[in-house]
Amino acid sequence: APKARFVARRSESTSVQQLARPLAEYMGLPASQYSVLDAERIERVDESTFRCYVYRFRFFALEVCPVLLVRVDEEPNGCCIRLLSCKLEGSPLVEAQNDKFSASMVNRVFCNSSSEGSTLQQLTSDATIEVIQSLALSWLHL
Repeated sequence: APKARFVARRSESTSVQQLARPLAEYMGLPASQYSVLDAERIERVDESTFRCYVYRFRFFALEVCPVLLVRVDEEPNGCCIRLLSCKLEGSPLVEAQNDKFSASMVNRVFCNSSSEGSTLQQLTSDATIEVIQSLALSWLHL
């Protein structure tokens, strides 16, 4: 079956006010010590693996909830978040799409040390995502 490949890359940075605990110190923690702030949407699977329930959304008459399984690995000044699996929850029609696509994602999150005397640190997220979708022949108008 023919396939479509979608790739996106985005890098964003923001300045973060340094508080009592330096951001670099928090970013250096192992994932096992991360605080899970939204327990309804993020579930700890093991020390470095998390299941994330992305917000439900409507796509035409269908309700879709992507569920991501990600692993967080420590890196200098930050972490690397890798997508292990992605599945769609919703109606049977939505869930039938799970065997028709694959997804991969890497997001490196890191902070730059602040200049001496500065209370600001630079937090950067550098993400790449790829989705490969099988196309039904009936979609093609040849």
